[in-house]
Amino acid sequence: MRGRRRERGRRRRRGRGRGGPNWGDGTAALNYNGPDSTDYNTFYTLKSSEETDPWQRLIHTCDLLNNTPIEALSTVAADVLDVDRVLWFLACENAFGDDDSYIYKGKMDYYVYWDEVTGQMTPLEYDGNSVLVEESDNWGVFYHADDENYPLLHKLLQIPEYRERYLAHMRTVIDESLNLLDTQAFLTFWSNFIDAQVESDPKKIYSYNHFLNEVDALQDHLTTRRNVLLSNPELNSPAPTFLSLTMNNVEDIPWGTVSNNEEVDISVAFEDSPADVMLFFSGNWDASFQPVAMNADENGLWHGTIPPFSPGTVVRFYVEAIAENGARAYHPTGAEHDVFYYTIEPEWATESPVVINELVAKNSEGASDGFGEFEDWVELFNPTNQTVDLGGWYLTDNPWNVTKWPLPDTTLGPQGYLIVWADEDGSQGPMHANFKLAASGEQLWLIGPEGWIQDESNHPELAAGASWARIPNGTGPFIIQPPTHSVSNETVGEIENFEASFSVHPNPVQSGNRFDLLLPSPGKWDITWRCTRGQVLYQQQMTCRDRTVHWDSVQWPMGVYLLTAVHENGLQVTRSVIVQ
Repeated sequence: MRGRRRERGRRRRRGRGRGGPNWGDGTAALNYNGPDSTDYNTFYTLKSSEETDPWQRLIHTCDLLNNTPIEALSTVAADVLDVDRVLWFLACENAFGDDDSYIYKGKMDYYVYWDEVTGQMTPLEYDGNSVLVEESDNWGVFYHADDENYPLLHKLLQIPEYRERYLAHMRTVIDESLNLLDTQAFLTFWSNFIDAQVESDPKKIYSYNHFLNEVDALQDHLTTRRNVLLSNPELNSPAPTFLSLTMNNVEDIPWGTVSNNEEVDISVAFEDSPADVMLFFSGNWDASFQPVAMNADENGLWHGTIPPFSPGTVVRFYVEAIAENGARAYHPTGAEHDVFYYTIEPEWATESPVVINELVAKNSEGASDGFGEFEDWVELFNPTNQTVDLGGWYLTDNPWNVTKWPLPDTTLGPQGYLIVWADEDGSQGPMHANFKLAASGEQLWLIGPEGWIQDESNHPELAAGASWARIPNGTGPFIIQPPTHSVSNETVGEIENFEASFSVHPNPVQSGNRFDLLLPSPGKWDITWRCTRGQVLYQQQMTCRDRTVHWDSVQWPMGVYLLTAVHENGLQVTRSVIVQ
């Protein structure tokens, strides 16, 4: 992807023991080797990049990480590193005793990935297949943290808030992945699952008894690893225990819908009394979170406020609790990459001067754009007697991005039509949107300048050339019918050569009365009735010796229904039927 790259420690021959092939020699563990890129490409392999000079990203990260004084590093580390993800990376490599890792070798079996969205580097696990081996059983919680050749460990874990966050993540890994009851059940299930196949395998490299012994040995390693980690006094420092967390909107509804210009109250209860509680929130998809101090009320419930955001924003948040001893806990435990979130829902306009009037999501031979291309299209209609300025209006097919495509600065006159080509090709003009329509069905929103939803369409699966149109024009519910590009949807009878041989008579149909279908040809037909929102009401397969089908009656309430007939040769035809 543009502007992204991956760096990897150069792969060398495998070796055991610290005296192996120069492991931890301070060359490729994000060490600073100087300003010249030639002092890095000897030790790193550039996997992919569209950057002009990608090596400068790596050099700048190494320079800042290694040469910033500890007392200042916490304020600038996030400029170049996704610090929380780094701490998860280090905790997982240590907890599972991965000797093919940054934490052991310091110069291979990991990638460094630069994300153009966050502007941060992130180390990624690679080839982590040597875990829970005897050589790593006794690694301490801060293995290699005192070795300056491992700067991610040595530098970051000297910063108190990062050290405590690392310990909190380590507790989570131990509780969720090194729980001995869970691991025993896991090993028992899978060893039993493959036991017979292993015993009968004529080409196995190791003996069946070796397999049985290794199952027991693996559980022993898990037990040893857990006990060694839990023997660390810092890891055993009591951390706050969360009892509950609730998000309340302005109407004080727990986990209720949040609209624009609304604050949100986050309330948290604890089993004990923490010294401090912080609420972290973000309205962006990058790694940045804003901290807010939470305060306790007279009942011991802690509260924090998330400010208003614009419609369509996805707000992410989590809570950090700090004990008197400095130990930290997070809710949810996977923070800050597994967090709570909510979406700011746009408000609905009570009446709109412009509506989505019609769309074609699979345009094969109907109206074409100015380039002669049969693209999907959306028709907007002004049902009023006033001209509407469309500056600041938007169309979107993504409720999490309500400003996805801004309409050009133009006006729409009284009773006027405006066609938007949904072809993802803005180079062809201002009326070409940056999204396409899904013929399988999707939601489409029209957003006004104040951020409110003016209108929406939610079309079902549409056949080639079929239109999703309002009947009556501009005001009625949507139905499937032939397209009426830039004219009233009620002129459909004037359209020639569109499934002309498929008709319903009489139409409208009187509820309970007989009517006839005239199909395009004899043969086997699958007949499906749907309501206008696409829900299937009735299906039947029938064989027609001629083209006419006599339908005894329809017992549904008054309204518009969609009748689709699919022939055995694949031909599909659709008609709207009005029941009175």
